[in-house]
Amino acid sequence: MSSRAVLAGLVAAAILLSVSLAWRGVERVRREREAAALVQKADARLGAGLLEAPALDRLQASTARAALSQALELGVSDDQRTHVEGELDYARAIEALEEGDLPKAETALDSARARLGWTARLRVLAGTLAWRRTDLAEATLHANAALSLAPDDPRALLLSGALALARGEPKAALAALEGLARRVPKSGYVADRLGRAREATGDLEGAEAAYRDAVRLNERDLEAWIDLGRALRAAHQPELSKTAFSTALAAAHTPGEEAQARLGRGLAAMDLGLADAAAADFQRAADLAPNDPAPALALGDLYLRARRIDEALVYYREATDRDGQDPTAWLKLGNALVADAALDDAVRAFDKALALAPDLAAAHNGRGAALMHAGHPDAARKAFERAAALDPTDANPWLNLGLLDEAAHDEAAAREDWRAALARDPGSEVARAKLDAPAAR
Repeated sequence: MSSRAVLAGLVAAAILLSVSLAWRGVERVRREREAAALVQKADARLGAGLLEAPALDRLQASTARAALSQALELGVSDDQRTHVEGELDYARAIEALEEGDLPKAETALDSARARLGWTARLRVLAGTLAWRRTDLAEATLHANAALSLAPDDPRALLLSGALALARGEPKAALAALEGLARRVPKSGYVADRLGRAREATGDLEGAEAAYRDAVRLNERDLEAWIDLGRALRAAHQPELSKTAFSTALAAAHTPGEEAQARLGRGLAAMDLGLADAAAADFQRAADLAPNDPAPALALGDLYLRARRIDEALVYYREATDRDGQDPTAWLKLGNALVADAALDDAVRAFDKALALAPDLAAAHNGRGAALMHAGHPDAARKAFERAAALDPTDANPWLNLGLLDEAAHDEAAAREDWRAALARDPGSEVARAKLDAPAAR
């Protein structure tokens, strides 16, 4: 072969190599750009604000995971790989949270932290997972750490406020949620949580206003309608309350949501004297939520109010069967048993309530009533005094102490008891009648 031919071959090979390398370079750039676009898409999903995704488990984590996985397959730059892999772990953790698989979420979170270190949103996720495990102390630690990293982070503020409510610290919750509401004024979810904080501090008018803001901002927010219905019922507006719960019912998508709405609407109907409508809603709620004692308790209350004690007892017992760890169920069963003159059974029911909640003042008072009617005045007095000490605002223990002292012919002590009851409940007709009655001679 001539030297010219050899040279031509070498030139052609060089040209082909150059074209190949150029094509590869173009293809690499194209793939990196496509990968970058996918990463950007995933970041938008995972970084969505409270307006788009008020709770972590409402983030489009599966979409983000798919985009990040595809980006890694296409190839990302070396300086981006660790970040993308960490974000993929975060997406997997959120996805597991949505599925309710907490161990899987914890594992993915650990992987994300190993790659990214502690970031504010990883702290928020860790706090959320700890809260799901009912570990309020650890959840609070993570929430505080998130705020130290990003003091204005909306999700950190939301978590901090919610945890403060769960810890029984409504003022701290209010501070966090008021600040958040100023930053995200158009979020119905935030307005609803602000209402809960106001309600917990005793600001019922402010709570109702916040709940109204919540449903105005998001007419399909079932939780906000339920909270508004509850607030209106507490404000003695049963007709408006019933309407709010009916709206919540229209927004319900799951059996649990329907049960909540029907229970609330039934309570409002009961307040309006619509016994049949209330019973229908309570029964449907009981069918939808077979493990929840609340609908059975509501049915018991409905029949007790109608003095249908036998039927009330059936439903109160059903409530204790549904959840034997609910002190309220045992308390209400005890009260109904007192009304039925089944005094020994009543004492046992109150004892079970107090074993679960030793400081439940109403249970001490009910136990005292059962003991008083059973002819045990000394034990009854101790129970009434304990109830009065636990709840200084309740007139009932003082009314009962008055009955005890009256039965013991200690008129002076009885009148002091009536005065104490009237001071706590100026509308008490029993206390007023006792004090207005002529003194015995």
